[in-house]
Amino acid sequence: MEEDAKFCKNCGSAVEETAVAVLKEEPKESMQTLPNRSEPPVAVQTVKAIIQIVILILVLYWVWYMYNCAVGNYPNTGDQMCKDTQQFFSNEGGNDGNGSKNVECPPTGCGYDWYCSGTYYVEGSQKRVSGCVATRPGEIYSSWSGNCRKCP
Repeated sequence: MEEDAKFCKNCGSAVEETAVAVLKEEPKESMQTLPNRSEPPVAVQTVKAIIQIVILILVLYWVWYMYNCAVGNYPNTGDQMCKDTQQFFSNEGGNDGNGSKNVECPPTGCGYDWYCSGTYYVEGSQKRVSGCVATRPGEIYSSWSGNCRKCP
C-alpha cells in the first residue's frame, strides 16, 4: 500500500494509521529466519545409506542363492523354495532316482513324491508297488527291485 492510502486497493477496507505505521517498521534484529530444511541431517542420510546397502546385499544374496538352487548346486537342502526353484528351471524334467537326469521324463502326477514300479519282500512274501510313494522303497527294503523317478 502507499503511505497516504486510506483504503486497501484489493479489498476496499479502510486503512488505519496504526496499520500503516506497523507496515513501515523494519524487521527487528531479534527475529531470525528459519534454517533451510531442504536436506536431512548427515546422520539421517548415513542411516538411510546403510539400510539401502543392507537391502541391496540381501537381494543380491537371494538372487545368488536362487541361481545356485536353479542349477542344482544345493541338491540335498531341506529348503522347499530351493527345490521348487530347481524343478522350475530344470529343463531335463526330473531324475531316475539314482541322481542322474533323464532327458525325457513324462509327468507321473505324483508332484514331489516318487513314482515307483517294482517289487520287494517282507517276511518272505512279495509285495508289488506301482504308484506314488513319499520314500523310495529301495531306501527302506534291501530286497527292492524296480524303478523310481520324480517327474511332476
